[in-house]
Amino acid sequence: MLATAGAVALQFVLGFSAYLVLVYESAAARRSVLQVALNSAHLVVGAILMAAALSLTLLVWRPAQSLARSASNGSSSLQPASAAS
Repeated sequence: MLATAGAVALQFVLGFSAYLVLVYESAAARRSVLQVALNSAHLVVGAILMAAALSLTLLVWRPAQSLARSASNGSSSLQPASAAS
């Protein structure tokens, strides 16, 4: 949980920094190395956060589906359907 909060904080800082660099260097004809690095890091951290959110969603959803199947079969245990049989 702490790692996720840290990644979200890092994402916010990278996004804000990328925006500030974009505003202050808007007159330049070419992008600076700093601007490219911040935008790339912001993109990578965002992709990692999205993958983590998807993984967590799938991990939570799967046991819920197993419990729903167990309940429909008449089993009252909290074990997955495959272990209850």
